Amino acid sequence: MPLTIEIDVSLFDVIFLRLQQFLCIGIAVFFSLKLLDKRLRMTTLPGLWAIAVILMATSVYDLLTFTDYDYIRAVLAQLSEPLFHARYAFSIFLRFAWIAISVGLLLLRPWARMSAIYLSLFTVATIMWKHPYYVFENIAIMVEQQGAQAPISHLQYPDYPWISMFLYVSVDIVISVMIITYLMLEHVSGQFRHDNKDQQTTRAA
Repeated sequence: MPLTIEIDVSLFDVIFLRLQQFLCIGIAVFFSLKLLDKRLRMTTLPGLWAIAVILMATSVYDLLTFTDYDYIRAVLAQLSEPLFHARYAFSIFLRFAWIAISVGLLLLRPWARMSAIYLSLFTVATIMWKHPYYVFENIAIMVEQQGAQAPISHLQYPDYPWISMFLYVSVDIVISVMIITYLMLEHVSGQFRHDNKDQQTTRAA
């Protein structure tokens, strides 16, 4: 018997809309960094540019989502008020940190490379804390509730939260491992050391 997965049109619209928003932010981030590149001497390594754009685009996307406080509180409804505020503040801080690290990587700053590696390891180690199942379940309930005439007691498409969770967890792990692997490459890490020596030489002159 072939496996069939049903998905509501509204759920599909949510997925497509978020992907569209992320692509638009990614394009805007790329051209903004290109404009900044005209004022600052940035690296030409395509891999570092790809990492920086992805990290900054996801951070900006998340920060825009965080502006909807009521939505974030509903998504994290299972957390107590103190835990929610602590997580909310930490999440905002982390996104701004990733933005700073992204620029630092393009400027070949050694601290940015090490920070990216450590934060990527942190992401992998805390992946289930970052993406708990109840978050995706709450999102699915809110989406299905929009088209319902009365409060729903169960999900019409219970597979949706699991699929969403699997995708988010997989993408975060893959990106984190790729960042760690790429920044550990000898010819990449050597660029950061070389840049640091050039800066010291320039200051001494």
